[in-house]
Amino acid sequence: MLVVDDDPMVVDVISERLREAGYAVRQAGTAGEAESLCERQRPDLIVLDLMLPDADGLMLCARLSADASVPIVVVSGTRRDRDRLLAFHLGADDFLVKPFDLDELEARIGAVLRRSGHPAARTAAHGYTLDHARVALVSGRESVLLTPTELRLLTVLLERAGEVVTRTELAEHVWGRIDLAASRTIDAHLRRLRTKLAHGPIWTPRIVIVHGRGYLLEA
Repeated sequence: MLVVDDDPMVVDVISERLREAGYAVRQAGTAGEAESLCERQRPDLIVLDLMLPDADGLMLCARLSADASVPIVVVSGTRRDRDRLLAFHLGADDFLVKPFDLDELEARIGAVLRRSGHPAARTAAHGYTLDHARVALVSGRESVLLTPTELRLLTVLLERAGEVVTRTELAEHVWGRIDLAASRTIDAHLRRLRTKLAHGPIWTPRIVIVHGRGYLLEA
């Protein structure tokens, strides 16, 4: 998921809420950054502000909707009815006016994802189900409760089972940023996750440390 807004505080508030809900979030402060991220990573949904420093947000909405075929929820401080109508005509799937309620934003995002056919609450991979609503790993009738960070880590490891995933890749997936502190923190979270899975009621492949490279979930 991609959050596009030139106000760092707004981006951080929205991103933190969505990460708590189990979504992997990337951030962009300009139209250029947003388009670059969309080309590289193809987000499942974009939360888009219309007031950007380097482009008209409505035109960006039209380009992203056409080029990436990605659902878009516009969150903007505009009070002009014309902007709301234009946003829908140009490809937006929903529209919230600032200030907005975070619960409502999360609910609308879930509704848009369901309508578009993207998974809003559950992700299945390799015979396991990651329940984003319960924040749990599920197999049959058994489940292991996770933290939101553990859920995001396990999501990318399951999706790339059998591959080495570097610490920086994991940090970017979990927090949407890459820095030394974040990549080191990954070790602590994965240590707890490995212990939790090893002692839980569900059998899972081992998460292996590949020294000097990163982590691998055995295929």
